[in-house]
Amino acid sequence: MRPLKHGYTNRTLGDGAVVKKTYEGPDAELRLDRERTLLTRLQGQLPVPPVHTADADTLTLGFMPGAPGQELLDAGHAVEVLEACGKLLRRIHGVSVHDEGRVLVHGDYGPNNVLLDPVTFQITAVVDWEFAHLGDPVEDLAWCEWIVRMHHPEHRRALDGFFRAYGGDMPPWPARQGAMLARCESLQQFCHRWEPNAPGVTLWRERAVATAGWEEWPRKRVSGVDRREPGRPARQVRQRRRRRHMARSGSMSTMSRTLSPSTRSADSGPRPRV
Repeated sequence: MRPLKHGYTNRTLGDGAVVKKTYEGPDAELRLDRERTLLTRLQGQLPVPPVHTADADTLTLGFMPGAPGQELLDAGHAVEVLEACGKLLRRIHGVSVHDEGRVLVHGDYGPNNVLLDPVTFQITAVVDWEFAHLGDPVEDLAWCEWIVRMHHPEHRRALDGFFRAYGGDMPPWPARQGAMLARCESLQQFCHRWEPNAPGVTLWRERAVATAGWEEWPRKRVSGVDRREPGRPARQVRQRRRRRHMARSGSMSTMSRTLSPSTRSADSGPRPRV
């Protein structure tokens, strides 16, 4: 068996038929038992690996076909990958848990923990359920956004499609950022319990500082609604602004001719990207 790519916390080996996942770090036995229980219960409801055997520190799972989401994302398929992530996350949160007000939270959801068919971009498996729990949907929504913004910032525009595919009202930015920071703190504590003052502790502290400095994204429009004018369809907003612009264009044209070339260039040049 050979080591599988993209494993960070645990030791994961595969041979094309089965995957052996050996849990390491704090609460390894608890995390193993949680994942074994969930994978068993979710069979037939969600695309998850089947459990073959379990012992004290290792789960043996059935091998699942598909390409890692982060690889497809970086290969230029960010829109397709994140839309698929949004649709599947809605299904996860729709699993019956008999707990009013809470949903099944994956706990580490993002393109890093899904496999997809590289042709159809259908998700073939959601993996790594060891941090799953009952909680608020914003936890998974925010963390998928965090994964993209931290590790694949060039693809953050595709987050529009992720939230649109998930559906419903997008949680406000303060709630999403708060969930991101809470998860960073949790992982910092996890690393500290594993090895105090190790590089992992510093890494998560630095990531928390970076996350605290982020501004909201997407900024303008999700699901056809312009965020600058909530409740008004974006198409209507664009049409209204175009009419205003055309109404003003007559009076503005005279003024524009009085601007010097240097002034006009400075005023109408491209805005810096943020």
